[in-house]
Amino acid sequence: MTGPQTQIRRPQKWRVQIKNLWFSARRSDALRTAKVWVVLAAISFGLIFGGHAMGRFGLLVGFLMALTVNSIVYFYADFRIAGLFSGHELEGQDPWGLRRQVKELARAIGVRAPAIVVIRSATPLAFSAGLIPQQARIYLSDELLKRFKNDEVRIVLAYELHRLKTQQTSSATAVSALVGLITLTASFVDDVILFRWIGDFIPKIRAKRETLLKHAGVLIGPMTLLVSPLVALLVRLSVSRKALITSDRLAGETTRAGAGTVARTLWKLDSYAKTRPFPVNLAEAHLFTVSPLTRYPMWKFASAQPPIEARLKALTGYEPL
Repeated sequence: MTGPQTQIRRPQKWRVQIKNLWFSARRSDALRTAKVWVVLAAISFGLIFGGHAMGRFGLLVGFLMALTVNSIVYFYADFRIAGLFSGHELEGQDPWGLRRQVKELARAIGVRAPAIVVIRSATPLAFSAGLIPQQARIYLSDELLKRFKNDEVRIVLAYELHRLKTQQTSSATAVSALVGLITLTASFVDDVILFRWIGDFIPKIRAKRETLLKHAGVLIGPMTLLVSPLVALLVRLSVSRKALITSDRLAGETTRAGAGTVARTLWKLDSYAKTRPFPVNLAEAHLFTVSPLTRYPMWKFASAQPPIEARLKALTGYEPL
């Protein structure tokens, strides 16, 4: 049937499809974030019930441990990232025009404009962190602002804003605090078991320890190896590789730069990560736009970001550039 009725029904059909897609995206975002809190709740209940099996005193210890874990995640996650990556927040002079660009992109994407923090680093890098939107921040290195063109910087900003909107940054920040607590505890136990603290007073042993840290990123011990699968699982649950690839595409659409420019930006970030590696722990690596774990081949299994080849191929249909 053709005529005016068909012309009226078509816009209605498109509106219904767009509405369904929007609610589907919101459900997927909520599901991604819910995974993190479900895991956190499971760890808390595990600590409480595990302590209960040891009696009243064990129950008290388990409850206090669960309370500590939740407090670290809820109240310390943002402060932890800010302490690890110290820089200056743009408030006054802004020679790059970053605040104006972030406000424009945030308005187009439909998200609250976060604060911008510029950190000192010899490696061009970018990432976002924030448990709640009001405390979200986008971190950019001064080297990135020097070496990247304005359209490439806008792509990085748009990418991180899309991650904020889809709650990827929130779940990644929560897991960062949880994984940091687990790895720190495991490292402490390894130090006690292997008597590694003695090496702090012996120059030769201390030099070997620094060499291991340089090549592996973390000292391997029995407890560290034991918790490594849990760490990898938590990191993978916090980040959806499909969502990251979608954010790549949406960053190009938002900035109208094209898939080729987005691919070139990602390729440059990956190249600098390989040639000028930035020291980062497993607990923070999944926050970055491009994984900085290229320096540590043995930890690639814990990398949440898809391989750069897959991201380039999803954008342009081929790789390398």
